[in-house]
Amino acid sequence: MPSERGVAFAVAGALTIAFSAILVRLAKVSPETAAFFRCAYAVPPLAALAWWERRRLGPRPRGAWRLTALAGDLRALPELQRSALLMRELTGLSHK
Repeated sequence: MPSERGVAFAVAGALTIAFSAILVRLAKVSPETAAFFRCAYAVPPLAALAWWERRRLGPRPRGAWRLTALAGDLRALPELQRSALLMRELTGLSHK
């Protein structure tokens, strides 16, 4: 059973995403500018979360970085191909 706190965070996140287009229009900036700043504002909390997880769990194994590098290299592929390749990797169906 999900905790009340987890459900509250999920609902808050869904509402934020749902209203993002309205907030971009109210800010009177281009969608590209809004996307850039959305990513830029996300870096400090994500960096803090990564630091906290590394302290709590220790460094990631060397092989775990393979999926991270793969996801970064696949940005140029069309969305369906990228999704299919990532799902193959995640399920262990990738070729050796």
